Amino acid sequence: MLHRVRNTSSSRSPLSNAKGILNDWDLAAKVDEKGDIPISQRCFRTGTKPFLSLNLLQTPSPPHHYRHDLESFFWILIWAALHYDLNGKKTVKRKEVISRWCDGSFEEARQAEVAFLRDKQIAEETFEGFTPTFASLKEKWIKPLYDLLRLEYQVENRKIQGAYWTFKNFMNRLGR
Repeated sequence: MLHRVRNTSSSRSPLSNAKGILNDWDLAAKVDEKGDIPISQRCFRTGTKPFLSLNLLQTPSPPHHYRHDLESFFWILIWAALHYDLNGKKTVKRKEVISRWCDGSFEEARQAEVAFLRDKQIAEETFEGFTPTFASLKEKWIKPLYDLLRLEYQVENRKIQGAYWTFKNFMNRLGR
């Protein structure tokens, strides 16, 4: 099952111990035995623009795959590290460094995220803007995932999409 919609909202009861709840299942899609979405569900792009994978920001967007959901998790993690503390409270207004992820066209958002991956200075400036409570995750999760995603999108690697950005590699980078 591919969720296909990622955003920073979560629904949780103040009495629960839940850290977040995956919702918006109305746009989810069952996958076939090869992990592909049926043709009938491929005809539209779903998701929140700043959190879509680089592939899905293209026009036309390709079929949705599991790796796109993993990549969405990465973009949400960056967003959360810039805007929230670990108690789920929003701490600051939207950071200028990622305004281009949100404003303008899908192509402009894609170009801004590509710049983030290709230009280590942009990435470091972004990392420096993380809230203090995400500092420990910067070295533990975010930078290892960033390096893996950079590897996935290097020009010479684009012939084999998904060669590096796999669930196994993703979890290895998280130390799991």
